[in-house]
Amino acid sequence: MGEPGRGVSVSNGRIRVVTESNVSWPRSYDRDRTGGALTRSVNVGAWDGERLVGAVRLLSDGYLFACVSKILVDPDYQRRRLGRRLMDAALATAPRGKLFLGAQPEAVGFFERLGYARGPVGFVAAREGVADGHSG
Repeated sequence: MGEPGRGVSVSNGRIRVVTESNVSWPRSYDRDRTGGALTRSVNVGAWDGERLVGAVRLLSDGYLFACVSKILVDPDYQRRRLGRRLMDAALATAPRGKLFLGAQPEAVGFFERLGYARGPVGFVAAREGVADGHSG
């Protein structure tokens, strides 16, 4: 594999089956529902050979709006400008050249270093009795 962060390719539009052997999700997701969700969004991946080491996911209407829903970089590949490369690739795919995103407090510095401007305050609403993003 070589040194983490070297020889890593960032690609847009390559869809691969995500398995627990090549990615570590921050929480448990239903595999079939996750696969369906990934086909309905723009996904930019960073690959070290066959290993997925980073990804950014965008929700977009294709013309007016694009929102980053998630950016993940394998801890062994962090602090090597991979997150920057992923966000650059995401911005390149965004309609009208703008991305909207919400940042966790620990990620604010990352986006500030990228030169992103602070925008409106974000909010989260949750329906009672809904688990894993679906009811029933």
